[in-house]
Amino acid sequence: MKKDSQQKSAPKIETDRLSDALFWTCAAVIALVPLIFSTAVYRTIVLPKFALLIVGSSFVLLLLVIAAKRGHSFSPLCSRHVAIVSLFLLAVALSTVFGVVPLGSLFGSHFNQMGLLTRLCFFVCFIGVIVAVGANRERLMNLVWVMEIVGLTVAVYAVAQYFGKDPFLPESLYTFNTPEGQVVRVVGTLGHANYLGNFLLYTAPLGAALAFASSGSSRRIAIAATALAIAAILMSGTRGAWVGLIAGAMTFAALHLWRGSVRLSKRAIAVAAIVIFVSVATIIVAPVSRSLLVRARSFAAEGFTGAGRTLLWRDSMRMVPRFALAGSGPEGFSKAFLAYKSDEIARLSPITNNESAHNSYLDAAISHGLAGAILYVAMIVSAFALLIRSRRKASDRGLKLVIAGLISSLAAVAAHNFFIYDQIPTGLYFFAMMAIAAATSNVTDERIEREKLTVESLTRWAAWIAVGVCAAIFLASVWYAVSLAEADAALKRAMVSARAKDFDGVIANARLAVQSPDPTGAYNFLAARALVDYADSLKVKGRWDTDDRDVKQKRAAIELGLQEAEKSVAHSLTPEASYMLLAYLARAERDKRGMKEYAANAIAFDPKLLNARLLMAEGCLAEGDFEEAAIQAIKALEYNPNSSRAKSLLRQARSKKQ
Repeated sequence: MKKDSQQKSAPKIETDRLSDALFWTCAAVIALVPLIFSTAVYRTIVLPKFALLIVGSSFVLLLLVIAAKRGHSFSPLCSRHVAIVSLFLLAVALSTVFGVVPLGSLFGSHFNQMGLLTRLCFFVCFIGVIVAVGANRERLMNLVWVMEIVGLTVAVYAVAQYFGKDPFLPESLYTFNTPEGQVVRVVGTLGHANYLGNFLLYTAPLGAALAFASSGSSRRIAIAATALAIAAILMSGTRGAWVGLIAGAMTFAALHLWRGSVRLSKRAIAVAAIVIFVSVATIIVAPVSRSLLVRARSFAAEGFTGAGRTLLWRDSMRMVPRFALAGSGPEGFSKAFLAYKSDEIARLSPITNNESAHNSYLDAAISHGLAGAILYVAMIVSAFALLIRSRRKASDRGLKLVIAGLISSLAAVAAHNFFIYDQIPTGLYFFAMMAIAAATSNVTDERIEREKLTVESLTRWAAWIAVGVCAAIFLASVWYAVSLAEADAALKRAMVSARAKDFDGVIANARLAVQSPDPTGAYNFLAARALVDYADSLKVKGRWDTDDRDVKQKRAAIELGLQEAEKSVAHSLTPEASYMLLAYLARAERDKRGMKEYAANAIAFDPKLLNARLLMAEGCLAEGDFEEAAIQAIKALEYNPNSSRAKSLLRQARSKKQ
């Protein structure tokens, strides 16, 4: 009898260990992705996060399949909420297939890396969290605390940046020149102030709830996390995040103070006072605290357009009917928007293009079609419904407070999402919040304890095949991540060599960079940019057909640059940028016809791109077409009336025409 009981307990212990491994792997991905960055690679912020995400999520997938093989319960997944999230992912997949650049949408752009592949990783982590937490309250609280500690770490780093104490990233990355002087907008480990503000909204209201619900050292940590997160959000200068912070605070107050649902104790009042005092004091003592006033005043100075956000939304709304059915695909906005860009937007940003509508809800409608937008909103509504219901069912005050913090954080993010779009860390935390909503419902729902849904329909050999496939996916993801890191490191060395006028270094490293397994041509484009930088660094004068060493090296760099830039066009999410680079390389090679043709291709994609018009005018001028050169210069002046180069080209065209 004793022997039989030991045999029965062995699989249970093994399953518990597997469940622990699954939980802590998910927690590690959620903890490390927002924090990791590396100055050893060219894409300091994006690439390390992407590499860690695909490796971590593929390992989560492997653990999930092993858990299914060993009879782990998957009953936590039986919910309408999980179905909605799954349908949203299906909408993203369909928009990828039928989008404007399918391959680009699959892998994502080099500057965001938010393609379908990344969203699949989010979904795997979403499933992993729900399965691993199950109905275990302790695990749910551990995950909440993991997110809060990550928020504290990010906030501490951001505050250090505000005080000029950043040992890794250059201050120029988050310092901007304005008519009122320099403005500091800290970025933390997220790479941009807007992303930092959005990310910390996931943890600031939640930290306040944990402070009220905890005691001792846990309370002190939660107070510090909340205070520093609020300070960092303000220091980021992200005005949309300020709106989100207010929305989160109002939600928390409504949940716990309305009609005296929670009586404020002296300790609670003290906690709130400490949080506010620490946040305000941290900002005031900083030598660059005036940056906040500048950002606040700039809203009125911009005519209440939110740095052109309202104009961008207006233009983007015109895209919805065109992409209502299938969508433009993940990150397809940057290419699809070119045909809808207005003159006002072109004047506001004459040399760059928008990569999104800067509104998550509008982005979903354009990128994934109306079905995707409806499902995106449905996910958020479903998460709110689950959390509100769970709060009513919660048996103790501490859990009610934590759930209120989750609701408030989600409200803050939902408000800020009107002004922002997701990057890898914020996208991961959005899906993590969706998973936590489901897990919280499971924790407060006794039904989960009774139902034991397991995957038993697979035969033994089919289960082993599934494990083998997922193991192969994990190994492939490791290879892909390492290969991308090597290519990115080579690209950074190429950029450094270009600035140092090191011909051998820039050529060798550019060739290494383009060996990247990324099939979109992004590394070809970036390598071509490094070669352009090198060619620009050589001030060659006189004849182009001489055997002078600098002339020969410049010609070799340009020739290789043209080859790589050509390869970047086919699957580019920004074809106008690729053609602009080709036009610039042709100009450097003194190929007048080529410069004109490439500039014309760039204009075909984006008729309102200033630099394309300038290169076109220069090409026409060189070929003796003075009338067309004048027309192109006038067009350029429409988008930037202060362009000295456009004025010069117009004067030359008119004088030679006469």
